Amino acid sequence: MFLDKLVIALIAPLGTTLLFAILSCLFLWFGRRNLGTTLGVFAFVWLLVWSLPPVAESVARSVESPYQPAVLDDIPQSSAIVVLGGGMSASLFAEKAGQPLELGEATDRVWFAARLFHAGKAPMIIMTGGKTTEADPFSESRAMGILSRDLGVPESILVLESSSRNTRENARFSASLLHQHGVNDIILVTSAAHMARAVHHFEEEGLRVFPAPTDYAEGRMRRKPCCLPDAEALVVSGQLIKEVVGQLVWR
Repeated sequence: MFLDKLVIALIAPLGTTLLFAILSCLFLWFGRRNLGTTLGVFAFVWLLVWSLPPVAESVARSVESPYQPAVLDDIPQSSAIVVLGGGMSASLFAEKAGQPLELGEATDRVWFAARLFHAGKAPMIIMTGGKTTEADPFSESRAMGILSRDLGVPESILVLESSSRNTRENARFSASLLHQHGVNDIILVTSAAHMARAVHHFEEEGLRVFPAPTDYAEGRMRRKPCCLPDAEALVVSGQLIKEVVGQLVWR
């Protein structure tokens, strides 16, 4: 698990930049000025390029384009809605304080699933996702359940899968719960960039999947100034590179 996280950190633009910056310092320390300078310049340019909104937008467009937004009325009825974690986590505040959740960009997933339920698309919602870290007071699935109830989804129709730590486990553990309920077809809700990998793993488990993508990064990047480095663009670039690598691994 630690090795997976280390690899993901290194292939992200910030991780790659730090790696080459460290190598640059080491070569300069040992008197290899030309190589050290070259690596230092590369690290700077690499970080600059991936932090530009047009670059992040272009990558987002290529990764997200196979899964365009689904018109709500065109989404067929199914036996269950499955929502993948990753958009939120437990906050550091006690639940009684009224702010138990940290919401991220991918919180769209829970909001869209609630809309699907209220539109009568499925009678059951499975929230799948374990703890982000062992220090978290509760799992991603419980966090999604809390927000779903705030959005008017009855607790009685929610099924929480709280053991999974990655997309493959999301699919495997959710499929086990679904088969227990006699469910073989689902509406799958996750971020558009993540959908290809998610569909692959859920279909591996013998489920018929209708994708309901949300949380599009392309639109967010398009609204930003084109020529100024942006921290969110850097984060989005890293997430998209992770998805591209993930797709290459399972193909």
